[in-house]
Amino acid sequence: VSSAIALVTSLICISHRLLCAQSFSLEVSCRGLFIEEILSLFSTAAMVSATKKSRRSSTTAIPATPAAAVAASGTGSYESHGTSGRMLAEVLSHHLGPHLSQEDLLVCRLVCKDWCKWLPAERRVVVVRQVRLDENGDIPALTTIPLIFGAAHTVSLCISERILPDVLRTATMVLGTDIFYRRIKHLLLTSTSPLGSKSSTWPFGMPYWPVNLAGMQGLESLTFSGRSADADLLRTVAETCTGLTSLVLGLKHEETLAHSTSDQGSSLITRPTGIEAIVKLSSLRRLALTLEDSPWDWDEEELGASAQLMALAVLTGLTELRLGGAAVHAEAARVFLRAVQGLRCLALVFDALSGRLHERRELNLWKQLQHVELRLQGRVLESDIPLLALGLPANLKSLHLRSCTVSAYSLTALSSLNALTELSFDGWRLAGVPTGEADEYAISATVRSALVGLLAGPLGEGLQVLRMDLYDPSKDIYSAMPRLAETWAQGSLRVLHLVNTDGYSLCSTGALASLAGLSGLRDLRVSVKGQACRDDSALRAAWLPPNLTCLELVGVHLPCGEAELSQSGQQLLEANDFCLRRLGGAEDYSPASASQTRGSVQRQLREEPAAAAAADPVYGTWSGRGIVECRGHARLQRLQRLSLHACRYGCCSHLQEALGPLVMPQLTSLELDDVSGLSEADLSGLGALTSLTRLSVCALGHSNISSSSMVHVSKLVGLRQLRWHAGDSLDVPPHPETIKPLKQLAALDISGGQWWRMSRWHVTSAFAEVLPYCEMAVS
Repeated sequence: VSSAIALVTSLICISHRLLCAQSFSLEVSCRGLFIEEILSLFSTAAMVSATKKSRRSSTTAIPATPAAAVAASGTGSYESHGTSGRMLAEVLSHHLGPHLSQEDLLVCRLVCKDWCKWLPAERRVVVVRQVRLDENGDIPALTTIPLIFGAAHTVSLCISERILPDVLRTATMVLGTDIFYRRIKHLLLTSTSPLGSKSSTWPFGMPYWPVNLAGMQGLESLTFSGRSADADLLRTVAETCTGLTSLVLGLKHEETLAHSTSDQGSSLITRPTGIEAIVKLSSLRRLALTLEDSPWDWDEEELGASAQLMALAVLTGLTELRLGGAAVHAEAARVFLRAVQGLRCLALVFDALSGRLHERRELNLWKQLQHVELRLQGRVLESDIPLLALGLPANLKSLHLRSCTVSAYSLTALSSLNALTELSFDGWRLAGVPTGEADEYAISATVRSALVGLLAGPLGEGLQVLRMDLYDPSKDIYSAMPRLAETWAQGSLRVLHLVNTDGYSLCSTGALASLAGLSGLRDLRVSVKGQACRDDSALRAAWLPPNLTCLELVGVHLPCGEAELSQSGQQLLEANDFCLRRLGGAEDYSPASASQTRGSVQRQLREEPAAAAAADPVYGTWSGRGIVECRGHARLQRLQRLSLHACRYGCCSHLQEALGPLVMPQLTSLELDDVSGLSEADLSGLGALTSLTRLSVCALGHSNISSSSMVHVSKLVGLRQLRWHAGDSLDVPPHPETIKPLKQLAALDISGGQWWRMSRWHVTSAFAEVLPYCEMAVS
């Protein structure tokens, strides 16, 4: 009885922790923190059930909550109420089963028949991360999904392009013949092929999906990710899926227009012949696709981007339209808005050839929209202000400026966009810049002042996503960063990207230190133009925001292990003076000479802490056991993605410790590109990051790291993407056995020299035999 009570008590604690974790990365929290305890409780429940099998009551009802089970035990023993280990296991499956990941759920189902019966009842979405074929050319996953997840209504399939098109088309015929799939409502098809794939068997650079969807009459939403669908498949969908309400081709529904789709290749483009098939889907309510840009868009007989948009005007039932890729003409957009009066969400791209966006008589066409996302590239922003300020002040959610011409007036006018939550801009040109250098400086100062006023005002407080390219002198807002940070701290900023920044200005103005108070920030990217910042006084741990989940640093050192003071600034000066006396060997030290020697001594403290401690035993009193306290690791505990580019791995003695499961237990993506000081011993610790699903190591300039160093990642069995650029064309290729344990690996990206060497030694065919569904790419 006491063991059963303890079991239920533990269950209540875990359930409470699960509910608290729902607001922050529930899936990762379940896998990283609770799975072992849940499985342990399942095992305990099974033992209790076996020992009390003779006294089990099959008529006891399942309590609504675990607390109800505890309340039932308050009036008597578990035996008196018929509660047993079986009921406890059933309660566990009822309340905790929905929170388990799909892989853990399948493991738990193998325990006994009861668990096999209870656990799948709550699962509605099934994800197959790697589609495999059996010896008969069938897909076993499509056969077992109806048996295990009979209540599922959403199926997601990740397919490798190594599978021959004819084989895949034959294997997916079950989607139209099985009654289970004929009533599936949502289908997601994702291509795992990376850019520059050398092993894809599908046509290169064109929309193509060799799947058989004939017979899936119950589909309500269909998504193609990684590749767009070809015209033949879209015609089949138009004839079969007459009730389809959502269609996504290449461009994801939640993806913004901030990044150009041209970098992802022409396989994401929807051809004009595909548009002819889409217009037959009269039941569509949501449509997202990437238009094909045509150099003959001015010709009415040529189906360019504007003509394709006007062709979609026959879909009068649309409520959401997202068009990426090519820019459209302003008149084509107005024709579409006049035809589709029920449209509520719109995302479009306009360029310098799109014409005048503002028409006073048709401003109501834009005002009827609820969510608008615009990308303006190569345009004069001042000419578009009438539309933005008069037609879209309450419904423009996202604005992306690319190579636009701006002025102080146009930036100030953007403050009227009360609903704007996402703003991004790259390099721009200043309007009305004369030939004189003095006048150009004055105009830059005016534009800079207008930009600071814009971001520090109500618009900056309402922003959730902000991406800025600070390369231009008119964007020298480093000194105003503390003022901006105060505004962002009071708002809801979640994503902040600072690109092409000046390393010296970041440090000298305290711009990075001001970011430490942004507790709501989740995604941070800081990129320094030119070489990596080597200043010793730069980028301390104090500037890192505390609740980051994604961190990308380019030319910036990881500030995880730098010393941080726990007392006043005066004690900091005393500690520095103490170290300078001991390590600098200055008997007659005076504060006036501190500025000349502090940099070299701090570098010695950082690069050779062991030698410094051996030279003077009192050194450790100040650096570790005194007033100095390393708190940087606490700021990295929630990181899920870490990317380091062009920085120094050895700049901090704590960095090797930081890249471990104890400091970053939730890390799923890690990039180490061009990191100086990276050694073979440092890579040996990567095997402990068992939760990684994506790893990138670029170390072509490191003589002590070669292709054979790939053996250190053989323990990362959960990897799905691996980018390994180490060694050159004269290096020995890695042995295929090194990646054999990586059964879930879908993409392996290597350098051109490695590919040449592996092809010459016929190692690529051996890799294909070891991992037949992993594609190899060269970048």
